[in-house]
Amino acid sequence: MKINNSNYWLFLEKSPEKRAYKGVLGYLDKTGEQYNYDSNVQNSQNVKINDIAIIRVDDEIIGYGNIKDIIEKQGTKDFFRCPKCNSTNCHERKKYPKWKCSKCKEEFSNRIKTTDNVTIYNALIDSFVVFKDRPDVNSVKDCAVGDNGIKSQLAMIRL
Repeated sequence: MKINNSNYWLFLEKSPEKRAYKGVLGYLDKTGEQYNYDSNVQNSQNVKINDIAIIRVDDEIIGYGNIKDIIEKQGTKDFFRCPKCNSTNCHERKKYPKWKCSKCKEEFSNRIKTTDNVTIYNALIDSFVVFKDRPDVNSVKDCAVGDNGIKSQLAMIRL
């Protein structure tokens, strides 16, 4: 159901210690107040003022609020890449060498840092409500528009 032409979004905030890939730095979100993303994030161009944001932190649905404003500016983003295939899908390991690429399986001591130009977005959230009875993540993802639903790994999923 849509209200006032608003879309509903599931926004994922990932704790630094829970990030599987270490190829990009995380965002400094303020849960229930501000959600940060950039033009490399799928669906970044589709989120609009007055859309409804459901916030997920790691594996828990926290609450929802209205997107009252989206601040947009030009900036840069650092990427840490595999020296063999240039992928950002690098896993940190406890053994030597410290890094392993999930794409090409290369093992290496140091990642290559690159910097790209991006558009940075700050979605400001108003009237945030914490769920008293928090729904299951898969139940919410099952409401996704499209066919990915529960299997989706996107940080921003339209519901």
